Amino acid sequence: MRVETIQLDLRIRVAAIFHKGVVKPVWFEIKGKRVAVQEICYSWSSKEGAATILNYAVWDGKETFELAYDVTAGGWSLRGKKITV
Repeated sequence: MRVETIQLDLRIRVAAIFHKGVVKPVWFEIKGKRVAVQEICYSWSSKEGAATILNYAVWDGKETFELAYDVTAGGWSLRGKKITV
């Protein structure tokens, strides 16, 4: 058994809490299905050109996803999903 990452780049809708400079995703939707974030496993920031990106590895209780928030443009995307094969 091994874990593999599926690379994605999908614009998604995310509900997040913004509090004192901290952004915390609560749930997101993939193809109309709502996925509740049970845990933020890891977060980091990166730069893509002039844009600042906040990245999150989140777990829904079964699967791990990588979400990205573009601080400059204000949009969310699903960058990847980890699967066990």
